[in-house]
Amino acid sequence: MAINLAEYNGTRTLVINEGVATDIPRKADLSFEYDAYMYSESVKYKVVGDVATELSESEIVSILAFMESPTIPEVATDGSPVEPTAEDVRLAANIAARDFLNSTDWFITRERDSGKAVPTGVKELRQGKRDSIVD
Repeated sequence: MAINLAEYNGTRTLVINEGVATDIPRKADLSFEYDAYMYSESVKYKVVGDVATELSESEIVSILAFMESPTIPEVATDGSPVEPTAEDVRLAANIAARDFLNSTDWFITRERDSGKAVPTGVKELRQGKRDSIVD
């Protein structure tokens, strides 16, 4: 079984998805506030200030969506960040929103099949992602 985890230690984000590691030298753009977090099959927490709390279901969904396509900022040959164009930003935002929607479709299927409700936070996140898509 491949190891799957994601963490931010205050300076770097590490994602291991299906055994493939991605090290990102910045904080990930997730849908919740955090100063650090750790997500694996057995450990699920975040830190805000001096307080550590268990990740909520919607926060886990946000991390899982990020793990599917962790982004790495582009760097120019001189080491400076490459500024994306407005079109690049729009396309990346659309892709991220669609990826999130795809990764959370199972909640909708589960609700239809079993009647177990989709968590409110997930519904709100999905609506926000749908609203953010600009074609």
